[in-house]
Parts: sequence; structure tokens; C-alpha cells
Amino acid sequence: MKIPEIPNDFERVEFVKNLAILDTHPGENLNRVVTLCHDIFEVPMANIAIVADDREWFMTGVGLESKEQQRDLALSTFAIAGDDIFEVPNALEHPEISQSPLVTNTPGIRYYAGAPLKYDKYNLGALCLLDTKPREPLDDRGRQILSELSQMVVREIRIQRILRESLALVAREAILDSE
Repeated sequence: MKIPEIPNDFERVEFVKNLAILDTHPGENLNRVVTLCHDIFEVPMANIAIVADDREWFMTGVGLESKEQQRDLALSTFAIAGDDIFEVPNALEHPEISQSPLVTNTPGIRYYAGAPLKYDKYNLGALCLLDTKPREPLDDRGRQILSELSQMVVREIRIQRILRESLALVAREAILDSE
């Protein structure tokens, strides 16, 4: 599978690393967003995928067995290449994705929609909808809902970052006060 080139990918990956979100617990709010995607769009699989330098890590998900995969297999790489929702109604008909092991083997993905998670000027990953059956493209309302849910994910990641930084500052101050 030929993945698209991402402008400023080195800087984007460094930004992802500096956020310190890889391999963390997602928290209730992000789990709720994924559950809402699963329920609203009636898809068997939904996730929040963060694209790092060598892997795609699933911050949280419904219907998935793995927690990560190699970046060169990551469908979310297509989603982070642009600013709009990347949607593939039938993966077997998409020139690049049709050869992906995720399509040709288990889980046999046929439908994919990924809304980029834009944090400042970088796309961290995507809020993804996946199905093992081809689907009609999202209508305008569905695209709006998925886009707004992806913005909620980014807001939650921002809040978690602020909380981590605040706790680290409080801990430093407590250590300095005890000396």
C-alpha cells in the first residue's frame, strides 16, 4: 500500500511525541466519543488513531482487537494528509487501500471514514469509522457530526495536556517547598 506523503511530517511527529499521549489511558470522555461514533453511525468498529513515526496507535476503540499497527498499514495516514474527512465507501475499489492487508485479510475492512484530529497546525491522527461491508458515503449531516466529534477529541486531548502540565508544576513546587 502506497501511503501519502505528509507535509512537515517530522515536525508533526515531534509534536505528537511532545504531547505525551502515546500509550496513555484515554479517559472516560474519549471512550464516550468512540461509543457515540459506534452507535450514531452504526459501524462495527470505531477508534481514535494517533499516527506516530513508525506506528498507528489506537488511543481507544470499539470492535478492534489490536491496540496498534505499523504506520505503513495505517489507513489514518490518508486522513491526516488533508484537512477534510477522508472517506472510502468501498476499500476494494480504492487504488491504494485495496491492497492493504487490513482489506485483504482480517478484519476485511471495506468502509473507512477518518476525520483528522487537528491540534494547532498538526493532524495528530483521526477519529475513524470502519465497517466490513461497503457503505454509502456520509451525508452532509453525518460529515458534520463526525467533524464535530473529532473536534471534541482534540479538545479533550488539550484538556488532558493542561492537566498533566499543571500537575507537574504543582509537584515541582511541592518539591521546592519541601527543600
